[in-house]
Amino acid sequence: MMMAQAIVKGVFMGAHLKESNFEGVKKVSCMIDVYQPTSQAQDKMVSVKCDDATRLTEFNTKFCFGDLIDLEVLINAYRNEAYYKLSAVIG
Repeated sequence: MMMAQAIVKGVFMGAHLKESNFEGVKKVSCMIDVYQPTSQAQDKMVSVKCDDATRLTEFNTKFCFGDLIDLEVLINAYRNEAYYKLSAVIG
């Protein structure tokens, strides 16, 4: 099954590492927080997951709090919740 693709445009709020543990397998991912002021959703913050945790430094040096950012993402949904996975940084 192919995941839906979209472009997330908004304001860079920061990036951080997130640890997860699924069936005994630990993973560390980089999470990019993007604020979308024009969103119709109640929660205007979107967290985009990047599997490559080493990119944390890249995001925190290339982008400053409040910079505009465009991300190409893959979207998956589970239990009425959308999950965004980074495909490419557009700008």
